[in-house]
Amino acid sequence: MATTATTIITDVRTLSDTDSATATISDNQVLRAVNSAHEYYYDIIVASDEGYFEEVHTASLVANSRNLNPAVTSTFKKIDLVEVIQSDGDRQPVVPLSAKTEKFYFEDGSMTATRDDQFYYYIEGNKIQLVPTPTEAATDAIEITFVPAATQLSTTTTVIDCADRWAKVITLRALLNLQLRLQDGRDPREELASEEKLMSYTLEGRQRQAPRRIVPTDDEGYTVDGIWVG
Repeated sequence: MATTATTIITDVRTLSDTDSATATISDNQVLRAVNSAHEYYYDIIVASDEGYFEEVHTASLVANSRNLNPAVTSTFKKIDLVEVIQSDGDRQPVVPLSAKTEKFYFEDGSMTATRDDQFYYYIEGNKIQLVPTPTEAATDAIEITFVPAATQLSTTTTVIDCADRWAKVITLRALLNLQLRLQDGRDPREELASEEKLMSYTLEGRQRQAPRRIVPTDDEGYTVDGIWVG
């Protein structure tokens, strides 16, 4: 569900009975508190690995270049899966290097690397770099499943995609960040704890309803059809 910063700022002021015209707390202060709360819950949802924010980027192999074309332009928080689509249509996982220095093992000028070979990747800045370096171009041969960084609410018109019950917990945590009470004088912690529990239940429910795909391999190391697990 998409919502704007204006909506959340209004909810913060309504729950705390803090009018923007007379209060000493500015919209920019509220926005900073909302951003902090937003990132807090974004990290929780991402850590649950239920895939709510995942995006899939398709790219091509470029001959004699470790870069993908086009590159992932979004700043990503994490990479969930990189696959190469081989010439026969099978998918082969591209394996992340455990250390960037491992790339030097693949720097052999005589090595041939096509979409049908095993690739590895490492992260350099906000770029995914392939090793060994492809020696043959291939269109739409790579798919990257990634989680982008959380949207920063920079203006009141900025839109964020809120998961179930998320807008409410962002509002309540923003009140805590601002050290404000609810308009009836109550501490927002009790209501926040209740809403966080409900949000946790909806996350668990979505994990059961939308199991994630895994790509197993047979005894010889070849990939077989992906299966769904609950």
